[in-house]
Amino acid sequence: SKVDGPASERRFVAWTTHWGQAGALIYSGAEEVRGSGQIAVRLESKEASITTFARLRTVKRRADRAQVVWGALGLEELLNGGGSLLHVAESPNGDAAVMRVRGAGTLLIYATERPSRIEVGSEEAACSWDDDSKLARVAVSALEEAGCDVVLRF
Repeated sequence: SKVDGPASERRFVAWTTHWGQAGALIYSGAEEVRGSGQIAVRLESKEASITTFARLRTVKRRADRAQVVWGALGLEELLNGGGSLLHVAESPNGDAAVMRVRGAGTLLIYATERPSRIEVGSEEAACSWDDDSKLARVAVSALEEAGCDVVLRF
């Protein structure tokens, strides 16, 4: 999709995983990147790193209409986790983050605050939340071609 506005105003979230020899996880984390910012990764011999970028979007919190920033990163367990996202948008009235996901695993979502409600399909779902990284993790299982809808409210 097209990203409007000058490059200096664009915001993304970068989720990086870094593995050492024999597949040992060295680092996993998310950070905001503005404009044409850079992510620095230093690899030693036999190490690997993958960084997934997601455009940051805003929705309004239901209680006071304050803005919440969020970005859908995809399924955490997949090499190309972002490929599991079929659709990412805001609800028509701007108060929810809406995604269509295909695949099974843990959906990783960056948000500036913890979601107050998450729905997977039409059912309420639990999530784990990390205050430091601002990452929500939600279990999904959508193996059919059409995928399933995931809705976050703040």
